[in-house]
Amino acid sequence: MPRRVEELLLFWVSACASAKPSDASMLEFLRWISAAGNSVWAHLEAAVLGWRMPGGTAALCEAIAADIGGEIILDAAVRAVRADGDSVIVTTAGAEHEAASAVVTVPPGVLPSIEFTPSLSPAKRRAAERNHAGQGVKAWAVARNVSDDLVAMGHGTQLDYAGAMQPYEGGVLLVCFGPSAADLDVTDDAAVRAAVRELAPEADVVAVHAHDWARDPYSRGTWAFLRPGQVHDAWSALRAPHERVHFAGAHTALRWPSFMDGAIESGHRVAREIEAADRPPARSGR
Repeated sequence: MPRRVEELLLFWVSACASAKPSDASMLEFLRWISAAGNSVWAHLEAAVLGWRMPGGTAALCEAIAADIGGEIILDAAVRAVRADGDSVIVTTAGAEHEAASAVVTVPPGVLPSIEFTPSLSPAKRRAAERNHAGQGVKAWAVARNVSDDLVAMGHGTQLDYAGAMQPYEGGVLLVCFGPSAADLDVTDDAAVRAAVRELAPEADVVAVHAHDWARDPYSRGTWAFLRPGQVHDAWSALRAPHERVHFAGAHTALRWPSFMDGAIESGHRVAREIEAADRPPARSGR
């Protein structure tokens, strides 16, 4: 394989997984392609060139919130989830909330921060402690002296992608991705500027904005992409119900794991699980 082709392939695996290629499951990558009708181009189109929501994803969150009849509680980290007979009790800082069932959608790496009673299965605990492969970085940068159609890719660089989004405040707004939060501290503006210049040496980076998703206690990573072996060893465990507690999220999806589509799929699955669990058993006839 020509070196250029090999580096392009490694870049693409890394970009999809938000991880170093060696940390990413190729079976997970193939699931994406399968979900796109077994077409590499359709997969590329969905991953990079897909639809963008008018008003951004905040508009989706607002629409969901408006459709919920119950109470929405924010800024209340969940400390414990206890399945107690016919109900589930969720403990937050200073309060308890009781319901017939609970749906947990936190990423795998966040599960250990919640005390579950009864304890989670050993397989679910192992998957949570290992976490998923998506431990990369994302940063936004405003740069001058770059073209408004810049697309820069690299392999072995701190950022493996920098692409122009739109003109912004006398420069160009770039979205940037990298495979490892351990190798690039996105809270260090100078480090991000230097990383951008690895891909675009002519860039005059005038502003940087980023969030460290890998160290965020409520995410413990970027989008969830399973590690080698986890599709077989962890995927079924991560989505399995536990007493009256059910588990959803894009990482539990059969199709389009890591995407919003997968999260929606998992919501449909969990709704069916809860409906089936609450349905009274059929009476045997004579």
